[in-house]
Amino acid sequence: MDFPDGRKQDVEEGLPPVFSTWGRLYAAVIGFLALLIFLFYLFTKAYQFPQ
Repeated sequence: MDFPDGRKQDVEEGLPPVFSTWGRLYAAVIGFLALLIFLFYLFTKAYQFPQ
């Protein structure tokens, strides 16, 4: 791939540092957020006021 000004772009330059594809990185972020939501749900259930 080339930049608009004619410079060459390294193929590896656009890859995420930890995961091999952006899709895997996005999946990891979404999974982490889902885990946080679940943990906050459990925390709320454990420490809510009795009704």
